[in-house]
Amino acid sequence: MNNSLYKRIEIAANVAIIAVALLFGFVLVKRFILSRSGPEPAAAFNSIKPPGAKISLPETNWSQNERHVVLVLQTGCHFCTESAPFYRRLAQAVDKRKDIELIAALPQNR
Repeated sequence: MNNSLYKRIEIAANVAIIAVALLFGFVLVKRFILSRSGPEPAAAFNSIKPPGAKISLPETNWSQNERHVVLVLQTGCHFCTESAPFYRRLAQAVDKRKDIELIAALPQNR
C-alpha cells in the first residue's frame, strides 16, 4: 500500500471520529441542557399536583386550621432523605404557629 492510501484512511477515520463526537455532544446537550427536566420522570411522579391543587386526604380535618403545609415524602427517595434537615426546621417553625397545620402524606404501602 502506498502512502496516499494511508493518508486517505486516516482522514476518513478522523472525519468519522469527529462526526460521532459531534453527534454525542448534540445528544447530551439536547437531553440534559435544553430539556430543563433532565431525564424522563418516573411514572410515579406523573400524578404530582401543582401548588394550590386540591388533594384528597380522608383522615384530615381541613377546617381545623386556616392554613396547611403538606409534605409528600417517599421511602427510599434520596431527595427526601437529603432534604430531611430542611423538613425538621420547617416542622419546628410551623410548630410555633397555631394557625398552620403540618401534614405529612406518605404514599407508600404500609
